[in-house]
Amino acid sequence: MTGYSKEEALGKNPRLWNSGEQPESYYAKLWSTISSGEVWQGEIVNRRKDGTTYTEEMTITPVIQDVGNPANRYFIAIKQDVTERKRSAEMLQNSENKYRVLFETRPMRTG
Repeated sequence: MTGYSKEEALGKNPRLWNSGEQPESYYAKLWSTISSGEVWQGEIVNRRKDGTTYTEEMTITPVIQDVGNPANRYFIAIKQDVTERKRSAEMLQNSENKYRVLFETRPMRTG
């Protein structure tokens, strides 16, 4: 999904994929949620190795082995590239809007 090989991505900070489209406050809320042991779900626009962006739907679940030791805190993320689904939905909405304008502005026939 990212264009990076396993070797290029392992151990790297997730900021590597940051597109800059979400404000820092978005990530602060995400980290606050998962750091408190809660599951986070949402969408993030990330950047591939080639520079293109994609929308990722994700769920991040914290896995804590030892509550007293933050070093034993891990996170599992389930991700799905939803770029095409979002693009298709946008195209469908645009088409519907054009049809509605045509329908609402057409002359009405009487009698």
